[in-house]
Amino acid sequence: MISQVFSSYHDLISALEGGSVQISWLPPLTYIYAYQNNAADVALVTNHFGVYQYGSQFLANSDSHFQSYFDPTHKSGYRYEAKALAQFKGLRPCWVDLQSPSGYLVPASLLLETEWIISQAL
Repeated sequence: MISQVFSSYHDLISALEGGSVQISWLPPLTYIYAYQNNAADVALVTNHFGVYQYGSQFLANSDSHFQSYFDPTHKSGYRYEAKALAQFKGLRPCWVDLQSPSGYLVPASLLLETEWIISQAL
């Protein structure tokens, strides 16, 4: 077995498509792209801190006096997404990484899903 490092995911996906690579670790969006182009399929699923899910958090300055909708006992959010996000209406979010599922895509989707007005934020 020989390991190889690729300079880009594009090069890795090309190698997967060409058959010169048989096993690879891919981040979520890269895997979706590779799967849609018949270059990869799931052979192993790992968990992160005991979960098999992908999530995101909305964090706010503790001095801002926002109502928390996080349950520390169960380490999850309450089921009041629309109410929780409504308190941020008119404010501008600070995105971590516009290509990150947890740092942009998931939270931006939640904001759009709850019909939160995001002027200049997306």
